[in-house]
Amino acid sequence: MIRDAVPADAAAVAAIYAHHVLHGTASFDTEPPSVEATAEKIVWVAERGWAWLVAEEGGAVAGYVYFTQFRDRPAYRWCAEDSIYVRADAQGRGVGRALLG
Repeated sequence: MIRDAVPADAAAVAAIYAHHVLHGTASFDTEPPSVEATAEKIVWVAERGWAWLVAEEGGAVAGYVYFTQFRDRPAYRWCAEDSIYVRADAQGRGVGRALLG
């Protein structure tokens, strides 16, 4: 199931992202953000009209994707950058493809 993210998803999203920060190469963060910071970011993205989606499997968040404006200058307002992360035990099962679809 794909749905809009809500601040209540922050703990699951933060846990997924923390794994990628600590064990992956896709993030430029060196320390995982807190659950509170993640909840604030979910709200920040939504307030700007960009999408933040989560994929659920068995009632648990298996991955997420969000889109933001590529750069803050007005000419970039139609250019999106995506960030997508999948829970380690859910990788290779099409979660990311479903989120981007």
